Amino acid sequence: MAAHTARRVIVTLASSRRNNRDHAEAMNIVGRATGRRGVVMVDAPEPVAYCVAGGGRRLIVVTSGALRHLDDAGLHAVLAHERAHLRGRHHQIVAVLTALAAALPRMPLVAAANRTVPALLEMCADDAAIRSSSRRQVLRSLVLLSTGGRVPEGMLAAGSTAVLDRVERLLKPGRRLSWRVGDLGLAMLTLATCAVPFFAAMLCVL
Repeated sequence: MAAHTARRVIVTLASSRRNNRDHAEAMNIVGRATGRRGVVMVDAPEPVAYCVAGGGRRLIVVTSGALRHLDDAGLHAVLAHERAHLRGRHHQIVAVLTALAAALPRMPLVAAANRTVPALLEMCADDAAIRSSSRRQVLRSLVLLSTGGRVPEGMLAAGSTAVLDRVERLLKPGRRLSWRVGDLGLAMLTLATCAVPFFAAMLCVL
């Protein structure tokens, strides 16, 4: 059973890595340079911004709709958010949890972590963006991008995950949302539990 589960995790991680790499390569081809390092623009009316990483390729994609609606300060906040995802390798955490959830569909602990950790990672990226921008700009950009279109599966986008919880958190910075502490502990327990059997395999794939 352990070998079967490990094989499913490795296959899922390899597929995610390949899809992200292919998507980054495609965006490099169809996108246009923005004058900002690692950022390309694609023509689409919906205001969308997301990052993609895989196979050694790291890219931030923004649509023409996003650039049309965001001013310089807003764009700076959005790019700071996405760069925090890339810098923290948040895509790898999400990929591992997604793979574990697919391989262990009957384990509630893993399923709960897979549901909640992406929101926590978005909040981490929000905090990073605030440090180089402002709370008002991050909040404004988050609300604007939440009206955008669908983000490709496996990508991390500023305005696509737990938007209401993040808006409430940004509006009331002194208040800690009660579910965050428990879910963070849940996520850490899940990762610690799964780390031993899958650590070597993940190093080979990521």
